[in-house]
Amino acid sequence: MSRKNIIIILLVCASIQVHAQLSVMSFNIKFDTANDGDNSWDFRKSEVVDLLSFYHPDFFGLQEAVNNQVDFINHQLETYNYIGIGREGAESVSEGVQIFYDTIKYKLIDTNTFWLSETPNELSKGWDASYYRIATYGSFADRRSGDTLHILNCHLDNDGKVARKEAVKLIVKTLDNYQIENQKVIIMGDFNCTEDDKPYSIINKKFDDAMKLSVRKPYGPIGTWNAYDTESIVNRRIDYIFCKGFKVNTYRHIDDRRANNLYPSDHLPVLAELE
Repeated sequence: MSRKNIIIILLVCASIQVHAQLSVMSFNIKFDTANDGDNSWDFRKSEVVDLLSFYHPDFFGLQEAVNNQVDFINHQLETYNYIGIGREGAESVSEGVQIFYDTIKYKLIDTNTFWLSETPNELSKGWDASYYRIATYGSFADRRSGDTLHILNCHLDNDGKVARKEAVKLIVKTLDNYQIENQKVIIMGDFNCTEDDKPYSIINKKFDDAMKLSVRKPYGPIGTWNAYDTESIVNRRIDYIFCKGFKVNTYRHIDDRRANNLYPSDHLPVLAELE
């Protein structure tokens, strides 16, 4: 075999390997409120965008993102677009669970928002939840291969134990109804529960915890909720990425700090590199 043919084969193999890589981030950015003092959005928004730009995930799901935060991020990150509405309806300025995607690599096929309640197709509060809660779903085509990915982003209620459990059941049921059993699926979000709680065990029966699948040892603090506390160990894990149909190469809880040593948010971003 000629040297030229060997080089061509190596380049094709390298292209396939790069092509197979996918990075996903889940990030609760904390809603915009002046009550947070030095941690208020106006003081940290540029560094949140810097973080997103540096890691540049193919997809990232936000939680607690209100309109002005979404608009700021969307205008600063040129190659991205997003799907998702506020939890109180499309015309509201309420928090959402948007999914941003790199438009250079992926094309949106379909999207849907449903409420985590007994009546998911209409604005409604579910079970014992304190707030309206929604899930954002999107299917995307890889522009290079044509492969289809199914991604769901959610934020479960902080108070309602029944609501968290039933919301996870609804998410699993909804994805089952999409008949994507043998396709690639990613679920991410702030689940407001630990691995010892029922919602985790329900979803983990159908989808893999990407942290547990990681080929390399997961990196960063064990927890994701820092409460803006820079002095304590971050050991409470409530933000997750679940998947099906992927190999997980790396998994990280990003504990980067702002220039003033404060956190970019009261949650750490979760980043997984999939194959």
